[in-house]
Amino acid sequence: MTNPRIKKIAATFAALLIFTFLGYQIYRVNFAKQVTEEALYKTVSEKIQATGYAIRSENVITNPYGGVLQYAVSDGGRVSSNGTVATAYSSVTTAGTKDQLDALKNEKQLLTDLQNPGNSYADSLETVGQQISKQMISLLNNSESGTSITTDKQQLQYLLNKRQIIAGKSPDFSSRLSEIETQITQLSGTSNGQALGTVTTDKAGFFSSHVDGYENLFPINSVTTLTADDLEKEYPKGTVQDHTVGKVVNDFFWYFACTVPAKDANRFKLENTVTLSFPFASADEIPATIVAINQQDENSDAAIILKCDRMNANLVNLRKETAEITVNQYSGIQVSQKAIHFETLTKDVKQADGTVTKQTQKVPGVYVMYGTEMRFCQIVQLYGDGTYVYCDPSPSADALMTDDTVKQYDQVIIEGTDLYDGKVID
Repeated sequence: MTNPRIKKIAATFAALLIFTFLGYQIYRVNFAKQVTEEALYKTVSEKIQATGYAIRSENVITNPYGGVLQYAVSDGGRVSSNGTVATAYSSVTTAGTKDQLDALKNEKQLLTDLQNPGNSYADSLETVGQQISKQMISLLNNSESGTSITTDKQQLQYLLNKRQIIAGKSPDFSSRLSEIETQITQLSGTSNGQALGTVTTDKAGFFSSHVDGYENLFPINSVTTLTADDLEKEYPKGTVQDHTVGKVVNDFFWYFACTVPAKDANRFKLENTVTLSFPFASADEIPATIVAINQQDENSDAAIILKCDRMNANLVNLRKETAEITVNQYSGIQVSQKAIHFETLTKDVKQADGTVTKQTQKVPGVYVMYGTEMRFCQIVQLYGDGTYVYCDPSPSADALMTDDTVKQYDQVIIEGTDLYDGKVID
């Protein structure tokens, strides 16, 4: 049997909980402090992720000599028609000997240049310091990418020596120059370093040492007709010939063809310029022009064909990649999504004949603190990302139902209760 005393204690405890809850609600409505956030003018990018193919006019080059290749141009480098892209040697040793000779001759030229005072004193310490910083960045980048850094190291040493000379010190290079001359004579007197032949290209363009077997997957002359189905198929890798040296991207322009969901297709307009970046392959951001939007109907995925005119070592080796496409940029007053409220407002509107009528409309806006007074300001949204809304900083008076809109540095209420226009907060 339940103890009456226990029942009485339980009832009292429940009553206390109810009164506490009611008291808290009354406090929140009447005394809780409003939380504000400063409105700031910001620029934001509207980005869409899409996966697609880099499509270029590519000419694959093969080596007819065999042996070991020493490349004359790096990936992304320009090569002229009939220009040399690589030299073939009978073995790694002979290729290595040629590398040594080239490095020694380059070092000799740099040291000889330093011995001419006019070549050093023409520069300032500040200028050379900037050159040293850039050269160190180049050395680190090439080291990370696996590219030979012999030339970078020599150039860095040259700049460090030049800085010493400008600072008033006079390094003596005669001993090193004599040593270099001896090594050049010894290497040149052997049969090592003799080339089997040079590999050339009959077309000018950008060189790449990477051949992936997809060079002829999509013909360049029909790229603008590609559909979403074409781009979403799985394609087998083509055969890569033996003794392949690399390829030359013949045309100045290349394309990125990708698919986007139906809901995003209307964000693209023909001939508009967008910005492309490939976060998993390159840090570069490049402009691209929309040259085709191929969509079966408004409910189907769309094939977006973008035309690009930038090329470098990272871009020349792209094939199937995920891209970030910046389709728009918006500049406006940033306010939190949770600060937005909808209010029904009425204002007087003067007609053309001079009469005044009442206009009533439900509009979005935010509550802003002006001293101790709360005011409702209508906003005109330019863009929203789900967390923040970016508002037109100077909408026309005809677009507003309130006297003003939110401004930079306004204290916008993002948390609070019992909000209304004209409320005074003590």
